[in-house]
Amino acid sequence: MEAMGSDGNAKIREWTLEGGHLVRTEEFTDFRAAMLWVNRVANLAEQRNHHPDIDIRWNRVTLKLMTHETGGLTERDWSWIQAAETQLVIDDR
Repeated sequence: MEAMGSDGNAKIREWTLEGGHLVRTEEFTDFRAAMLWVNRVANLAEQRNHHPDIDIRWNRVTLKLMTHETGGLTERDWSWIQAAETQLVIDDR
């Protein structure tokens, strides 16, 4: 599915809007591959000082993103997702 950007036009693939969070779930071949991707997520989160909630279930990883300080979505979330689309490309499924 695709989520609409804050301007109503920008489409970001694989993210959905659920309960006020932007959510993405990825499935990998095994736990190790999932954890390698989670480490990439962690690096991006530290670079941008904006951290998603991460749920790891063996080979499935779910990210939930919102700006906790405001209790909702802000431009920081949309910017994070745009960076993720280039930095978190999955090539090891």
